[in-house]
Amino acid sequence: MKAKHTQNEKTKKTSKRHLGKLDRLAEEIDILTRSSLKDGVFGGILCGREDEIRQDAILLVLDWLMRGNREIAECHLPGKKRAKGPWNLSRLVAKALRFCKLRTIRHLTKDAGKFETLNELNGGFSIHHTDLAPWEWSASIRREMAIRGLHIAVRSGKLSHSNACVARLILDGWMDVEDVATRLKVTDNAIYQRLNRIRGILPEIIAEIEVPFF
Repeated sequence: MKAKHTQNEKTKKTSKRHLGKLDRLAEEIDILTRSSLKDGVFGGILCGREDEIRQDAILLVLDWLMRGNREIAECHLPGKKRAKGPWNLSRLVAKALRFCKLRTIRHLTKDAGKFETLNELNGGFSIHHTDLAPWEWSASIRREMAIRGLHIAVRSGKLSHSNACVARLILDGWMDVEDVATRLKVTDNAIYQRLNRIRGILPEIIAEIEVPFF
């Protein structure tokens, strides 16, 4: 029994060490995004959205590193020796910042004015998802709301980048809990603990998000 207890303690310490590496990687990416994209750079429609774009880029880079091509993963994933190659973290950050900037522009310029919520006063009862209770949303709407909630939670400091990345990988179906645990060399329970913390944060945030039109 004592030997088993000792083994469990070693497993927990190993999981914490590897998850700590993921957290430190997120911090390193955060530093790179802040040096690459300063506050007050954007004008026009993107004015004041520098921090939002930085946070989205950090999640995107972590996502790429967790499920990306083998060459990138071998250079940057926790527990891997950094090898010379055509990719480096600075280039990934620059690429992610450009992508997130364009994605934000597309989102902000989307014309939603043609949509009108139907109700009893303007044409009868509506079954559009914007009028449905959360438990009645389709799978695609639930996924979209969860993703938006993750990004807001990170930007508000309620959730770490690494936790949001783990949740996003599972939410998108790229990996299951076992795959993430194997990639990070931690126990399944360590991943479940992170997901449980996320479940305690997201509902309150999602309740304040406007339901998207599709």
